[in-house]
Amino acid sequence: AAPRAAAVAPRAGAAELAAEALTRLAAGGALAGEAASRWLDASASGPAAASAQSASSAAVLGAAAAVPVPGRKAPLFEIGVSPGVGNKKFTAAQMALLAQCASEDGELEYTPEHQIILRVPTFEPDALVDELRAANFIVVPIGDVIKVKACDFCNLEKDDAVPMANHLQDVIGGLSAPKETSVALNGCGMACYGAVLEDIGIVYRKGGYDLFLGGKKFGRNAHPAQPVAEGIPGDQIGGIVERIVAEYKEKGHPNERFHKFFKRVGVIQGFRHVDAPVTVEVNPVCGD
Repeated sequence: AAPRAAAVAPRAGAAELAAEALTRLAAGGALAGEAASRWLDASASGPAAASAQSASSAAVLGAAAAVPVPGRKAPLFEIGVSPGVGNKKFTAAQMALLAQCASEDGELEYTPEHQIILRVPTFEPDALVDELRAANFIVVPIGDVIKVKACDFCNLEKDDAVPMANHLQDVIGGLSAPKETSVALNGCGMACYGAVLEDIGIVYRKGGYDLFLGGKKFGRNAHPAQPVAEGIPGDQIGGIVERIVAEYKEKGHPNERFHKFFKRVGVIQGFRHVDAPVTVEVNPVCGD
């Protein structure tokens, strides 16, 4: 039987994870230079460490702001923009703003994940981010970060799990990771958005959350994630996912995908990796 949430190990690394998220929010959510800002070692903790991290992040953000120089081209700034975690609908005003931000020198790329990647040369990335967030956009870095995805909750009609999706976006969305990592949430047992195929999958069902770890969505060896727990209460699932992400950030090798990390370490936050059986193909006599 799959282990219940009670089997999860004590909270580890969540304090550092929260500190990074709070630092990001305290800095106004500015993204310039954020990729160079890393959380402190797991051994560092307490108010002094949080204060030191805030100062470090502020310095990085300030140094990253490029200064206009006559005749010098503005550096290219790249960010992901979406109207919400579950909301997939852009308003006309939002689309007009994106077109205005891109202007003639930038570009917009729509992705299968209902996100628009904005690439634009600018000397003022912070001001651009502020303007987009003022228009109710979610703005996240592009690259090796934690991506929080969710279904549209049946056009937001099955919205019981929407607060959890928004919470995960606020706490772990856009944080640096050893490799781009998807945390996906489905709002019902149909799981039509494919959360069970992602790195970390969460399915809301019968008032609780089922957790899946280590999926691989693409490639010749694509495979679903392993079901590791079911019926996790709503007041526990957020902390569990945060601790899993924290452990992956701390122990994962550079460029190591989450499913490889899960297999290498064997156990993450009390959830054990199990090798899937190899499928043997048999050619039937009839040829079908």
